[in-house]
Amino acid sequence: MSENSTVARICNTAPSECGAKSITLCLEDFKSLSEGAKQFDKLVNMKVAAALAQEIEKLKTATEDTLDKAPRADAAEYAVEGELRRCQLRKLSIMFWRKPGHALNDRDNKR
Repeated sequence: MSENSTVARICNTAPSECGAKSITLCLEDFKSLSEGAKQFDKLVNMKVAAALAQEIEKLKTATEDTLDKAPRADAAEYAVEGELRRCQLRKLSIMFWRKPGHALNDRDNKR
């Protein structure tokens, strides 16, 4: 092999273990392919970073929306609970006043 060439192996293990043949490239081609792989890796990393940033932004927006809605949900819950208590008190009151033998019922019946 000359000084301006290199050998690239197509195998993750030793050539003798996988029976891979070697490919001889000139140093210029090897550098060009290596640079292309580096640029591809950079592009992939940039796209992954952009996708992650977009997901983070969606999560932030969803969190802000939820935090904005929480006080309204609490107020609605209190209003519903208050109305439920009033309904229960009305029902108990009606049951109490209509109870036979109650002093006010007897008084009304005597008139």
